[in-house]
Amino acid sequence: MSLVPYLPTGKDSLELEELEQLYHEAEDAETRTYLQVVLLSQQGYSPNEIAQLTLLSEETVLNWLERYNRCQNKGIPVSSAKRGKIYLRVGLVSYFISLLITYYDSINFIFRGLVFGLWIIAIALCYYGLCQVDTRGEQVKFPIRKLSWREVSSLLANSRTHFQPDRLRKLPWRKIIPVVGVMVFTCFTSLLFLTSYPFNSIGDEMRDTGINGSQISRGEIKNIFAYGFGNAHGLIIPHFTSFFYRIFGNTLLTIRLPAALISIFDVLLLYLVIQKFFNKRAGWWAALILASLSLHLYYSRVELVVIFSSFWTTAILLALGYLLKNRSLKNFGRLGLILGFTLGFHASVRTFALLTLIIVAGIFLYYFWRKVKRTTLLNGFGLLLLLTLVGFGPRLLFSPPNIFFHTEALTEANQGSSASLLERVKYTIENYPKSLMVYIYEPVNVKSHNHQPVLPPPLAIFFVVGLVLALLPGGTQYKNPWITLVGLYALFLPFTNSAITNITNADYRLSPLWPIAAILTTYGLFEILARLRHLKIAPRLAYAGVAGITLLTIFYSTFWFFDSEIATYGMYRNMSEEKDGYQDYMVTYAIKTIQNNPLLKSQNSVCLIASPKNVGFLTLEQIKDQFDFFLPRTKVMIRKAGQEIADNQIYLANSCEQNLTTEDWIKLDYCGQPQKYSCPPGKKNFLIWVRPAASQTN
Repeated sequence: MSLVPYLPTGKDSLELEELEQLYHEAEDAETRTYLQVVLLSQQGYSPNEIAQLTLLSEETVLNWLERYNRCQNKGIPVSSAKRGKIYLRVGLVSYFISLLITYYDSINFIFRGLVFGLWIIAIALCYYGLCQVDTRGEQVKFPIRKLSWREVSSLLANSRTHFQPDRLRKLPWRKIIPVVGVMVFTCFTSLLFLTSYPFNSIGDEMRDTGINGSQISRGEIKNIFAYGFGNAHGLIIPHFTSFFYRIFGNTLLTIRLPAALISIFDVLLLYLVIQKFFNKRAGWWAALILASLSLHLYYSRVELVVIFSSFWTTAILLALGYLLKNRSLKNFGRLGLILGFTLGFHASVRTFALLTLIIVAGIFLYYFWRKVKRTTLLNGFGLLLLLTLVGFGPRLLFSPPNIFFHTEALTEANQGSSASLLERVKYTIENYPKSLMVYIYEPVNVKSHNHQPVLPPPLAIFFVVGLVLALLPGGTQYKNPWITLVGLYALFLPFTNSAITNITNADYRLSPLWPIAAILTTYGLFEILARLRHLKIAPRLAYAGVAGITLLTIFYSTFWFFDSEIATYGMYRNMSEEKDGYQDYMVTYAIKTIQNNPLLKSQNSVCLIASPKNVGFLTLEQIKDQFDFFLPRTKVMIRKAGQEIADNQIYLANSCEQNLTTEDWIKLDYCGQPQKYSCPPGKKNFLIWVRPAASQTN
């Protein structure tokens, strides 16, 4: 039992009668036990006798008495439950103040920094307050009543942090080594060649995290609680990258380092989740499986918007697991905060959060119908809804239903408003089998050119076993309600994130499936290994064989991702016509040439002269976003030339009025020196002609 801070009474000491009165008025068991120790000490009992009477350790009794004697002039302890409720009330007040300021400042957003700060403080205070309340939810009342500022000032004046370094020294190596191993592996896969692979910027990350992040940093985007491109995600994501922009500027690290860090946290969090709710040894396997998935590897170095969805899926599964174990006020509230905060991210994980709300509502109704601690359930579910609003923040004022539910991505938008309800239902039913099979058979599409299922073949077998066992009635060695819910998510998410949308199996919408797939794959693997132990013939050999195949698949998938250079291919190139990627490389080296050419860099505008085929590529919004981000002070103009320019060549000049036949153009043949520069996987060469001066890139 930990020591607690003290609430001043304004007296130098407490009389025995006052202690007895406080003992009888104490709200929770912790305070009563503390006061009982003090009372017994005042009545002449020794610490050893007090320990026997109160069932505490003698060391705890001595620490409490020493603390009481040292702090007599500061009064009696505040119970952790009471302290938690104070933090909750202050957090709620902070949130409602942020809403009020946003409402009256919704045009100019002058106080956006203050509002954002109040909102983050509200989340932090509410979460910390929930960590302080008693886990026995029936002993804690709903935390809304008149706020006592005396309590707040007393809390701030007397809060103390107790760091116990002995716990770090006592950690066993058996627990440390797996964590270190997982951390090393995921750091290696996420940070290796981060700025050079993929060499090109190939998707929407330039707009969603780079440009928007820089605009927020410069104050050009004032409403930071609005939504980004297509209303698919909240601007909380580029707001996060804006801090990296202040450090790294207009470089790839501003975009890729945040994504890599979130992917590392995602893998480590899944390791902790599996250890907590499934099996301690299984956490290591699940983390390696998630870290080795090609889509997780791809988006961990490409797009923060997508990798965030995987991270928050894992975080919600953690909070949901705690709620299933103990339906306390604390666990209801923590899940509500996480759900609300998650609703501000991409629509893919927003769907997962809404599904979780429906599941929690079902759990609430089930136990309420069975008359199981109805008061606790009502308080808990009410707090969950309230803290969901706190987590969602002032974004509530800018989230009409069509934006919040991202209705433009539904099948109706793809088929047109004239489609009947029956046709849309038929379309969805036909899509669902393909969407469900994306785990093991159907390929993903849109951004990644790894048109494969989410799981490689050996892992797909374990996933099928895990999914079937999770959903079948009856118990197994590792089955629990949390695993069953994960299995239900595995069925629902392909429907909500693919089957009813306008694009079937769009990889960037399937990121919540990655931790789900890793969990069920690990579950299936462990169920198989448990049965192999009971084989009559060579059980150890079979066990080692299955474990070895799994490890081999994990490491081969990781090696293949880097060796195949699959992340190099951009999503906007016609892969049936061009598989060598020279267009992406040509654009990247054109940007580097302008950045490193003093004469071109000093110009207000630069002209790119290209063939008709390449002009169509260069005018894509995603390519223009690269020019805007990497060359913020230079306007890049595009001029279409005739047949005098080959498709694998572009000309750079300070004006579009140039004669391409003169001999003063300088040729830059980057891939003529492959030992120094990165070149297209197909080895197709390209040339950049520069006028008035040339310079090599660094």
